[in-house]
Amino acid sequence: MFSEQGESLILKNFREFYNELLKVKRAVNEQSNSMIIEPSVLKNTLVSIIHKQEKVAAKIGGYFLEPFSDARYAMIGLADEVLINSTWEHAGTWQSDLLEMTVNGSYIAGEEFFKRADRILSERKSVEYIEAARVYLLCLWLGFKGKFRYEGGDQFIENYTARLYEYVFDKPITYTEDDERLTLPEQLHVYHSPDVQYFPPSYKRYMMLLSLLGLFVIATTIFWFYLTNPIRTALHEFYETPVYNSVQPAVKKPVYITEPQLEMNIVNEKGEKIKGRCTILDSTGFTEITTNEIVQSDKPTVVKLPKNNKLKLLIEANSCYPYMTEIETQNDNVLKQEVHLQTLESLYGKNIILEHISFGSSSSELDVRSFTFLHRISTLLQNTKESVFTEIIGYTDNTGLKKSNETLSRDRAESVLNFLVRDGVNPENLKSKGLGSSNPVGDNSTDAGKLKNRRVEIVFTPRH
Repeated sequence: MFSEQGESLILKNFREFYNELLKVKRAVNEQSNSMIIEPSVLKNTLVSIIHKQEKVAAKIGGYFLEPFSDARYAMIGLADEVLINSTWEHAGTWQSDLLEMTVNGSYIAGEEFFKRADRILSERKSVEYIEAARVYLLCLWLGFKGKFRYEGGDQFIENYTARLYEYVFDKPITYTEDDERLTLPEQLHVYHSPDVQYFPPSYKRYMMLLSLLGLFVIATTIFWFYLTNPIRTALHEFYETPVYNSVQPAVKKPVYITEPQLEMNIVNEKGEKIKGRCTILDSTGFTEITTNEIVQSDKPTVVKLPKNNKLKLLIEANSCYPYMTEIETQNDNVLKQEVHLQTLESLYGKNIILEHISFGSSSSELDVRSFTFLHRISTLLQNTKESVFTEIIGYTDNTGLKKSNETLSRDRAESVLNFLVRDGVNPENLKSKGLGSSNPVGDNSTDAGKLKNRRVEIVFTPRH
């Protein structure tokens, strides 16, 4: 994911995001009233950029998701700190309604930034984590200090800067007299000084060796085909020569299944087979393997599956609540599924647990693996014929203080609401609230019961 200058997808995301902050900084520096950006306009722009980048990350999936989530968190924290510590006339307004609260439902970036940096530094190196480390390094060079924004805190910032630099470049950081802090997006490829040359990390050297090895294999294969061409021609002529007294009658061979298959149909609450769509995802429920396979109503639909895999099956149909379940394939088995879907109308007034979403521990930030199912809920609400009001209710277990639980449950419900709004659902049709540890559905004296109680529910009602 790197170009020759060390460019990366995550770094491109950072450029796009930071460019919006520069517009504010330039307007303040030039004291231009015509250039001043209103907080609501800026926030909507930044949220739109984040949402667009989330959709791209969802398509990539896999190991990219966690580093992407870490880089996204750093960008949001940098934006808030840059704006509230600037001379922007709306800095106070922004501080009372941070971007972090809008997107993540929390106010902990000052500390969480460095926790995530520590986790990145402890990870085994990979392309994805090097990309994330670059963003954290840039945030520090651009002035992010978080919990170390106090007298004497600079030594901690310098320590993190040095560790991140060595993680990215495989060599200790060096300074020159001409070091300058980065200020422009076109300078973001310059790491702390124009004198610092890009030093490819070890993975890139390995890729170069593998590329050379690949070229060698291709060249030797071509040479082998050239040398053995006369032999292969002679063998071909030999086998093409008919042998008349050995002709055998044609026998129709049986067809064997050599890969697992899913044979399925969809049934509504009346027991009628209906037409719908099937998506196969990996075990995380985030990366799509097959997308929107049409499931017919008049006959079972057969979908080919990868071997020996734990997968997730996502089923949708018009005006029906989506269904997701786990399946496991063997070498050549045929899985049969009859999926029962409920129409949105049949669910009016019922409390439905959102089973396929999750949050960080004691956090209201949605795990990126939650996006897949929430996007299907959003699609359902946007495509329904009549206007539907959706209430989102957050709950916790009984661990901790009652007030803290109520706050966490409210923030988690708000995070779900914010995702649906960013995904296109009319905010006038949404409402969220948190009820803390009330209305338990499991036994709080057991871990399994507490897990059941940590949930988010939704209730659909028609708007007349």
